[in-house]
Amino acid sequence: MLANGFNPDTISSDVHALCIDGPAFDQVTTMSKFLCMGMPLTDVIAASTVNAADGACGAPNSAA
Repeated sequence: MLANGFNPDTISSDVHALCIDGPAFDQVTTMSKFLCMGMPLTDVIAASTVNAADGACGAPNSAA
């Protein structure tokens, strides 16, 4: 998806008891994977913070 210019709106590590040993270790590791795939830092941060909060809580997106 990233190769075609389609960035995710939200990023989550989805860490739980059954996957704590990988491939998702924590949110920072998950974010760095998106950086390595070429997603801009500002988009990675927004997808992990304001965009995720907007989707989960219905809060207005202040980054827009």
